[in-house]
Amino acid sequence: MSRLPDHAEVVTGGTAPVRAGWFHSPTVVAGVRQGDEIAQEEIFGPVVTPVQPSTDEDEALRLANGVRFGWRRASGPTTTRAPCTPGSSG
Repeated sequence: MSRLPDHAEVVTGGTAPVRAGWFHSPTVVAGVRQGDEIAQEEIFGPVVTPVQPSTDEDEALRLANGVRFGWRRASGPTTTRAPCTPGSSG
């Protein structure tokens, strides 16, 4: 958390529990941008960055797929389409 950019904010957590080992408390970070290290690099631990806003599904997919390791998820705007189910074409 020490390398977060100035525009990002730890909402909760962000500290190491008082016990042996390499642990990190569950953490929520707000204000993360697509190019930030925390959005682009792997984070091993219970760290969540809230969903970045998107204007449409294409932008949501671009944000979700625009990371080096592909570990993030993104949500787009509300849609009236039925959700995809296994075996369906969408």
